Amino acid sequence: MFLDDNEYILYMDCEQEDRSLVTVDELRQLRQAGIRTAYRHYIRFDDFWVKGVPNWRVFDEYIERVDKAGMKSIQQLWQSETGMAPAAWRAKKAGGIVNALSPWSQEAQEWNRDIIRMVIRRYAGDNVLFVTGQHQVTKGYSGIQPHTLTIMLWRIGRKNMTANRIIKRQRVQNGSRNPM
Repeated sequence: MFLDDNEYILYMDCEQEDRSLVTVDELRQLRQAGIRTAYRHYIRFDDFWVKGVPNWRVFDEYIERVDKAGMKSIQQLWQSETGMAPAAWRAKKAGGIVNALSPWSQEAQEWNRDIIRMVIRRYAGDNVLFVTGQHQVTKGYSGIQPHTLTIMLWRIGRKNMTANRIIKRQRVQNGSRNPM
């Protein structure tokens, strides 16, 4: 298992507006405080796949920073967004094509999965874990998708509480007329 049974806190490392991340020294301080895993929120596909060639620095530099701090790394990979794919592979909506692979294009999805597999093979090991996910913004709720929250809650021992029930409870407490 990637996370230890007594590991309850992950550091969520998000880029600042200038695209900077915390320093190795700051990560070391977090490690000294007992945090053993850094979760890197979202890697832009178009930063990794440049003119049809992988830019391994996107991962190399981050994994090296976290490793120097003595921590493990969870890397959230892209879901399906890329303007680099052929137009025939991208999703369509009224008014044009969007910057996301179409879930109905088998060729596009296989291409995306092949690249994800290539990344995972390169960094296979005990200290790096890759996950896919997608930030979701919907009317009345902004945040991670319920299935992602369910996985997180399962890890911290709240197996009987589904994400939808938690979100519904939060919305009711906040006075929302539409809890779901």
